Amino acid sequence: MSRQAGHGFFKKSENTDTCILPHRVAAAFCFPPALRVCWKAHRKIIDRMRDMGRGHGLASWRPACSDTSLRDNPFPNRASTGARASGFDGRNHPCNVDHRRNNENLSTSGVTQVKLSKLTTSIIGSTLLLGASLPLSAASVGEIAKSCDECHGKNGVTKDEVVPTIAGASAAYLKDTMEAFKSGKRKGEEYKHDGKTSDMNKVAKKLSDAEIEAIAEYYAKKPYVAFNNHTDPKLVKKGKKIWKRKCKKCHGDNGMDPEDDAGIPGGQPLKYLLNSMEHFANKTRPMPKKMRKKFKKLKEKDRIAVAHFFAAQK
Repeated sequence: MSRQAGHGFFKKSENTDTCILPHRVAAAFCFPPALRVCWKAHRKIIDRMRDMGRGHGLASWRPACSDTSLRDNPFPNRASTGARASGFDGRNHPCNVDHRRNNENLSTSGVTQVKLSKLTTSIIGSTLLLGASLPLSAASVGEIAKSCDECHGKNGVTKDEVVPTIAGASAAYLKDTMEAFKSGKRKGEEYKHDGKTSDMNKVAKKLSDAEIEAIAEYYAKKPYVAFNNHTDPKLVKKGKKIWKRKCKKCHGDNGMDPEDDAGIPGGQPLKYLLNSMEHFANKTRPMPKKMRKKFKKLKEKDRIAVAHFFAAQK
């Protein structure tokens, strides 16, 4: 039994070489809705290539040179007595070459598998990558945002003194934060809402990478609204001095600049800021290395003053 060079996924039969697509790959194309468009494009490419005699379809395939006359004369347009390429005759014609050297048979539990050809691998791989990069629909992002808004407030603007506003922060910061929760690098606090208890680790683990990126972009476009805090003017003044020395480089514009990609501490709820300071001090919340060096030099009263300064921003 022989087959044309460069084709993979063949299953031996008595009369023909049958082209099959493994169930796992087929499932990857058929089930995710986002890949249906890509799958149609993939089919068109394969069908076109099959018609040109350079590829194969999904149902069955016969060698392009199954005609024995072509096997005997690989150059049908030349006279049978004409000169042939050196070292090339019917025995090493593509239809008769034994490709076992290029496509080793891999046996697993008695099932013979054949490696994908480079061409098929390229097409399937590029199609999968294209499907994976398709953006989520606005409706899908909106549904995810509804669950976020339950704790973080409508459009990500909090009404709770222990929950931060996420609207207006940079997409990069929001994405990094959710990935930290998803991986467990950052531990989320339990929060009770409408009789249900959850935390950001549980929430983030349910989101795919594409959903995390989409929801980060969604909230980054929402307007930031400062929380209505009651602060101590003396502590605000002291905190500003500390901010200029220790925090300004990374948290510019009084902590209100989203382009810093360091969150927006300015205008957040005072209680949330005080809690965050304690988590940093207790090392229960990770910090960038450069922040850790400066933060560890702050005393508790300094941390409180900085929290009041940020909370006073509008």
